[in-house]
Amino acid sequence: MSHKQVLQSVIAVILVLSFLVGCGGSAPTAVSEAPAATSEPEQAAATPTPEPPTSTPEPPTATPVPPTPTPSGPKVGHWEGEGHWEGKRSVSFEIGADGNINGFKMDIKIPNAACTVTSDKVIIEADGTFVLIFGEPISEGENTIQGKFESNTTVTGSYSKQIYCVDLDSGKGVYGILSDNVDRTWSAEWKRP
Repeated sequence: MSHKQVLQSVIAVILVLSFLVGCGGSAPTAVSEAPAATSEPEQAAATPTPEPPTSTPEPPTATPVPPTPTPSGPKVGHWEGEGHWEGKRSVSFEIGADGNINGFKMDIKIPNAACTVTSDKVIIEADGTFVLIFGEPISEGENTIQGKFESNTTVTGSYSKQIYCVDLDSGKGVYGILSDNVDRTWSAEWKRP
């Protein structure tokens, strides 16, 4: 907008205000500093209309992002590990070509007894965790072994506080509740293909 147009707009606003005050109307308390609108012919002259493009613009091309490496699953082969009891090799299993556990075997010590837990197959979830419920649990949360593969060569886990199983020595069913201060953790490592 030219200087002349701005001056004309200011004069027009002053005239309208004078008219309103003279007719008994109230004057506004604040005056906008924005210039008054111009008529369409003046605006058209002030800003030229852009010409339409003669060709369709190319869409932007995406820069390929390299894939984020994902951790591989556990190594296929034989795994062994220990529980909290006397450093014995108390857990062993195989990881099959399908990425799941085969031939799981764990010795668990409970008060005045020891049990061996076995399972032919245990499914490993996509996040590297698994849960094995064994025997005949009496209540929820019993007879559970859980684990998580921390890497493709290491797994750690724990087992439930309440265990009902068959004692290795007597062959009788035993029920054990481990105290809170008993370490129920275990770990295993990949040993060989």
